[in-house]
Amino acid sequence: MLIWSATILTKIMLVIVQIEKTVLSANRVKQTIVKSSMTKDKLVKREINMFLLQLLHQKINISGAKLFVINTRMIPYFFSRGIQYLLLLYQAHFIAKINN
Repeated sequence: MLIWSATILTKIMLVIVQIEKTVLSANRVKQTIVKSSMTKDKLVKREINMFLLQLLHQKINISGAKLFVINTRMIPYFFSRGIQYLLLLYQAHFIAKINN
């Protein structure tokens, strides 16, 4: 049971870290677009500026059904909940052992 829980918690943490990296990459793309907006073609510059205005007013987040934002601050939460449930299982097992 302990190995299974540790495996699941590790997978969840790895997914959260990858999501955080994706959000950081998306923010870097914003910066790259800003740098590329220095073109001399007026039509391209206008289109890039319109797109940049849309990007500037949107915060890039990945959420779970728009109920919560997934980021690296969730790792301690999942870790503590995993430990809490393992302790509850251990206590239930210990009490069952005493009663028999």
